[in-house]
Amino acid sequence: MSGFLLDLSMEKAIQNRHYRHALDEGNLTLLSPYVPDAGFSAGAAMGRNKLIYTLADYGLVVACEAHKGGTWRGSTEVLRRGWVPVFVVDGPDASEGNKLLLNKGTIPLKMPFPSYIDFVNG
Repeated sequence: MSGFLLDLSMEKAIQNRHYRHALDEGNLTLLSPYVPDAGFSAGAAMGRNKLIYTLADYGLVVACEAHKGGTWRGSTEVLRRGWVPVFVVDGPDASEGNKLLLNKGTIPLKMPFPSYIDFVNG
């Protein structure tokens, strides 16, 4: 659900019937270091990422560009600060950014997954 909140201010999200119901039922928590009517900006997204990483048990990078973009900046900051372990998808089709992150000390998550892992049926 959080992916749908990226382009909404917290103030607008609280007014949305779908999110309001989830809040009332205790199934959604909204957290922000910014005022409720703050809109989206790249700088705010980087600040939001700090909250996401520090509240998480681990990070997962599926794909990122080398030396640019929010995924690169966020994951390298996590590594530098040691907040949480970071897993990075590794395999023959891994991006150059992923390969560089693996060289910086992230944990490889080998792709494709072994055939005995069935994500659909558990």
